[in-house]
Amino acid sequence: DTLRGAVVIVDCRRGVGDADRQLLDFLAAREIPVVPVLSKVDKLKQGERVRLVRDAKKELGDAIPFSAVTGEGERDLWRRLTDLGRHR
Repeated sequence: DTLRGAVVIVDCRRGVGDADRQLLDFLAAREIPVVPVLSKVDKLKQGERVRLVRDAKKELGDAIPFSAVTGEGERDLWRRLTDLGRHR
């Protein structure tokens, strides 16, 4: 009852795998909101990045491209986490 949501981290270079899909299905069945995060986007060349992020977002919805190295996506992630705390 106290779980407000889950962050599902997907390596952008590998895409959404079977284990990720199982986790997403499990969370959806329990109506647990998901914040999908695409990690390691800093390791991709621009053209590859555009394609992989687009493909992942088709499956995950509003996923956040994220890099722990550059800090990209950090503000978006914090905003989404804060929003989870307000809406449950």
